[in-house]
Amino acid sequence: MTIRNLLNLIIKVIGILFIRDLFSLLPQLLSSFVLFREPETFEEGMMAFVLTAIMILLYLIVARLFIFKSETLIDFLRLDHDFEEERLTIQMHRSTLLSISIIVIGGLMVADGIPKLCQGIYEYNFNKRYSLGLTYYNNAKLYSAIATVSIGAIIMTLQQRLVNLIEAKRIRNTEEVED
Repeated sequence: MTIRNLLNLIIKVIGILFIRDLFSLLPQLLSSFVLFREPETFEEGMMAFVLTAIMILLYLIVARLFIFKSETLIDFLRLDHDFEEERLTIQMHRSTLLSISIIVIGGLMVADGIPKLCQGIYEYNFNKRYSLGLTYYNNAKLYSAIATVSIGAIIMTLQQRLVNLIEAKRIRNTEEVED
């Protein structure tokens, strides 16, 4: 494995981490719609929606750059220069390393989401039982935790398809360069 290949994999993993963080922004975007119900909070809701949409767009651009344009990023930033050795003695295929990375990222999402899910369920039950419906309870944390755990589990389950998608895009880019 060359330094360039290792850097390529690291950048792709960072891009996948951006996608993971992108999923945590989606509940925030959806919760801004709650503010649209009342005329007094419509302006706040619109501002929250626009800012969250801009953040999602930036995350998508960075994730796409890191995952699908990592070679260009390495060239632009000259990351593979100034290394004394050209080859590393790691005997692992690129797709195996990507699979491990995706499984770890999905596992981190599940591990991060389970305590939040338990807390959200507890708060929901506590509020439902003791407030007698007199106060409004925002379920956004609970929904966000459910989404995080679900998406993490789905990412771990579909890791091979994600690796195939990333590898197919890399192969297509390599074939275009050779032509």
